[in-house]
Amino acid sequence: MPVRTKTGDTYSIDKLILDFKLRYRSGGEWAAGFLSFLSDNSFVFFDHWTTSRIGTYREQFSIDCGDGNSFWVGVGLNEGTGRVINRVRLEFNPNKVAENRVFCLVFNQLFVFASGPPGVVRFDLAVDFPVLRSDCWLLKDRRMYEEVRKSDEDRTQYLGERNKPGRCKLYNKALESKLKHPLSRLEITISGDSMAYEQVLAIWPRVMVWDDLQLVFDDNVSGLTGTDRFILKSLIMEPGRLDELARVKQKKIGCILDRYTRFIEIDKLVYETIISQLYIYSQEIPWNGAGLQ
Repeated sequence: MPVRTKTGDTYSIDKLILDFKLRYRSGGEWAAGFLSFLSDNSFVFFDHWTTSRIGTYREQFSIDCGDGNSFWVGVGLNEGTGRVINRVRLEFNPNKVAENRVFCLVFNQLFVFASGPPGVVRFDLAVDFPVLRSDCWLLKDRRMYEEVRKSDEDRTQYLGERNKPGRCKLYNKALESKLKHPLSRLEITISGDSMAYEQVLAIWPRVMVWDDLQLVFDDNVSGLTGTDRFILKSLIMEPGRLDELARVKQKKIGCILDRYTRFIEIDKLVYETIISQLYIYSQEIPWNGAGLQ
């Protein structure tokens, strides 16, 4: 259930990781029962494998939704002193699978055997905005910075450590999804233990967007040369260098920066609306379709 803002940005939860604590039939017995449960449903297709690597889950399942999407389940956490046999982890993208009957079936099965509602481990908050990738920038801060760049449009920037809270990613969503209209996406990983609005603000990155299209159609802006555009994009990355320009050029470029650039922000009401959707997973998910037994 994406939330759209007045600026045309769309917020949603892109990836969600939940932890269940089993009430009974735990460990290997429960994993075997879960495997039988999946096998007994003729419309459920899945891959199953095991691993003993510490920090991973012993029994792992990749479950096919039948529509090109899938989700993952891990049973029994491997630790240095043994295996926590009553732990189950579920990882999925709500945008893609939350209304799928296979997902609902599996989620409800996990919920029935759990001692209570699942805990939120972490999730990715996605922000989509209709801007060319070449016209938005993830500005560096104290977090580790990475970049993969093939062209101005095929460019991905990262801040923070992989799979850790505070990890940010800015990329061309239109290119990934083969869309015909411009669409860039910011993703930020948020911890289930630190998802209050004020805590999210503390790790929110600075993403600057340049409204190049509006500038082109504004009659008040004239004589913008290719050199001016180069200077504009350079100053977005290093705004402190505006003073190095001649006074006339400084006034012109400074005015454009003020009027046609903005930062991607997270509104408190929008964020709380997104977070409230997590309540869905504190109960069984109703399904009215045919074929679920």
